[in-house]
Amino acid sequence: MLKFRSSRLVLILLMVGFIGSVAVAASFRVSHSAGGREASLQQWRDMKYGMFIHWGIYSLCEGIWKGEEIPKLGEQIQRHASIPQDEYAALAKRFNPVKFDADEYVRIAKNAGMKYIILTSKHHDGFNMFHTKLSDYNIVDATPYKKDIVKQLADACKRGGLKFGLYYSTPDWGYPKAVKRDPANAYSVFETLTPAHEEYMVGQLEELLTNYGPMCELFFDMGSPTEAQSKRFAETVKRLQPGCMINGRVMNNQGDFLTMPDNKIPDEVIEMAWETPATLYLGTNTNTWGYKSWVERHDVDEKVNEQIRLMAKVVSQGGNYLLNVGPKSDGTIIDYEIEVLEKMGDWMRVNGEAIYEVKPTPFTGLDFGYCTVKNPMLYFFVEKWPKDGKIVVPGLQSKVKKAYFLKGKSGVDVSRKGKDVVLSVGGKVVDERLTVIAVEVAGEIDVINPYIEQGPDGVFELTEANAFSHGVYTAKSYKSLYRNIWLSWDVMVVRGGKYSAEIVYKLAKGSTDVEFSIGGQVVSVDFSDKKKAGSYDLGSFNLKRGRQILKLRPADMDKLESLGVEVEKIILKKIK
Repeated sequence: MLKFRSSRLVLILLMVGFIGSVAVAASFRVSHSAGGREASLQQWRDMKYGMFIHWGIYSLCEGIWKGEEIPKLGEQIQRHASIPQDEYAALAKRFNPVKFDADEYVRIAKNAGMKYIILTSKHHDGFNMFHTKLSDYNIVDATPYKKDIVKQLADACKRGGLKFGLYYSTPDWGYPKAVKRDPANAYSVFETLTPAHEEYMVGQLEELLTNYGPMCELFFDMGSPTEAQSKRFAETVKRLQPGCMINGRVMNNQGDFLTMPDNKIPDEVIEMAWETPATLYLGTNTNTWGYKSWVERHDVDEKVNEQIRLMAKVVSQGGNYLLNVGPKSDGTIIDYEIEVLEKMGDWMRVNGEAIYEVKPTPFTGLDFGYCTVKNPMLYFFVEKWPKDGKIVVPGLQSKVKKAYFLKGKSGVDVSRKGKDVVLSVGGKVVDERLTVIAVEVAGEIDVINPYIEQGPDGVFELTEANAFSHGVYTAKSYKSLYRNIWLSWDVMVVRGGKYSAEIVYKLAKGSTDVEFSIGGQVVSVDFSDKKKAGSYDLGSFNLKRGRQILKLRPADMDKLESLGVEVEKIILKKIK
């Protein structure tokens, strides 16, 4: 058996979940001082939990235009209601957020346990929440408010000890020299950039990164920049603030970290840095980030429990969680959102050590919940309370010094059953929101993850049911997560020697040109000229004793197509 220690988490990831994203991760930009970049990136990763703020003149509409409730995204009401630019721009004359208190925003974020704030400096509508010299369409020149929101919040974060960053939209529906729109109201979120628009963007980035102090993050969004444009935007950021992390939506693999699709979480641990932006409001007609008065707001406690679990899952998989609020046009955050954040903060004050500055789970799967690591501590988030009051931690080989609930600090009895550790937690849930158990181990963290054992006849029978399904993660374009692209099986070869491999399959939609590999040996098969269903001899392979990863993946991973071969079973059989 192979032992995997906490200092070798990368090896686990390479074996069970990260192989498909290695090539993509390697293409992320690594210019500037590698050591400085890695240090800044680690500081960014350690924060784990931040506040997103979607706010602009669209908040005046409250999701309503000319008396009609407009479905879909409130911050894109100009697009969804097909509002002519002159009518929409007139909203600025009524935008006067006199109740905005930047220090109160910082207080709310800190009370929630958040470590950083990201504000929309400019959304797709092109209205600027800062005093740009490149356009009069901004909070100082176009509104009765006459104050720079970005500056106020940047200064408040500095006073309050929070990191500060900005969202910046690539599309700009208010920019007169953007791409020509036909018809005029067909606002696109995937606009290409004219040379003039590119220069405008670079000029605004220089303003934002020069006039408002240190930034922890620059969150680009949408658009269709060329590779040269993405590179220029990224280089502009790094030239002015080398420690500012750039998200993957700058496109063309020029970011420092990957941005997951909105509200989405990968199915596996990802070694590269990543962030999930999330909104409290999801639904066909009520999905929004900007303020809408008529959006459905679920029970507060249900929403708090949901968000705590989502945050725990994101962090356990190695990501950061960026949770959104959508202020009203007067500058206030609504009571519902404040209450949700306050109650999340109550939970964080008890359990925050399991969230901040942690590494992802070393386990390939836990049927009761999630795990984070801060050696010598393991933190287990118990989402599904066991009926018998016993939690089985599979494959934990380390000696457990002590275990206890973070809430109340009462001890947890520990026993061992074979390769597993058993935590006796009783029949009553300790924390109704999400119970966390802290487990301190002696020495390094040893985990032996489950593997497929060889039958007594020397045969492995592999199916999709006992496979790991992997996605591909990329910052080439806006879509960053492609689920279920390839399969792997973790097998323990007890008897080394020559093995035959046969696949029993059905053809499906997707890539039928595939690669089968194990032990460094690769066989390529194009099933497009094969029967729709049947069996195929993959040939023979020399396998050494020990754990091996068998992979079945598209031959051309760049196509980002799922497997077009459904595996009924793969039979791996010793022949010598």
